[in-house]
Formats: sequence, structure tokens, C-alpha cells
Amino acid sequence: MGFLYYEPKGSLPKVKNAILEELKRSGYARVLNSPEPPRHRGAGSPSLWRAKVTSVGVRIGKLSGVIPDALRFAFEVASTGGRAEGASLLIETVPVSIACNQCKKVTIMDDPFLICPHCNGSDVELIAGRELEIKDMEIEDGDR
Repeated sequence: MGFLYYEPKGSLPKVKNAILEELKRSGYARVLNSPEPPRHRGAGSPSLWRAKVTSVGVRIGKLSGVIPDALRFAFEVASTGGRAEGASLLIETVPVSIACNQCKKVTIMDDPFLICPHCNGSDVELIAGRELEIKDMEIEDGDR
């Protein structure tokens, strides 16, 4: 019997693009990166553009390929000069969780070997552990 081992297939540019895409979907990309409000119509409320990001919470799965310390460093560099400068990055690590199709048990794993510890079955489904998402963001009101 061979072992199944999950090795993340991602590079730093892919991780950066995934984070930027999540920021675009959440509508906060312009707030994080812009030091000044835009000078065109339809750019959002003035109080939003005076707002300051105080913290960003992210969820990172153990098999996502993201190194938390590298993300902290990248966040600090990327937020310098923008609305998120000085904001704290709160990282929640999501453990690996598998569902075994043989014994029907769900297990939280500590290692990347995707073998059911109950029946030693290799017919498993990865149900958690590859996440890379923004969980929440705290923004200080721009009118203060």
C-alpha cells in the first residue's frame, strides 16, 4: 500500500493573486491600497475613503501552501503607505480534516498523509485544510 501525501502546488505569486482576488470580491482592495481618495464620481462614500483598516482576519489551511510568517511580512510590506498601514493581521490556522469513504468517519489530522487513522483506508475526501480566505476586517470610521 502506498501513502498519499499532499504537497501544496502554489507559488508566492499565486498566493498573492488569491489574496488580491479575495480583496476585490470583498470590496476592500481599493481601501487597503490607496493612500488618497479617488477623484472621480462613483468611487464610494467619502467617509469610506477616510477610513483606516485596523485589523484583517484570515483563515489559512495547513495544506494551503501559505507560510504564516511570509504572509505577515507580505501584508506589512503591501499595506505600507495605504489605508491598512499599521493594521494587525490575525491568522486562524485551519487543520486538515478528512472524511473516509470506507468507514464513514471524519477525522482532524495533524500530518499531511491522507490515510484514515481508523481503518487505514486511502479512499478519503479532503474536507478542510486548503483554505485561504479573508474572514473579517475591522475598519475605523473615517468620520472620527
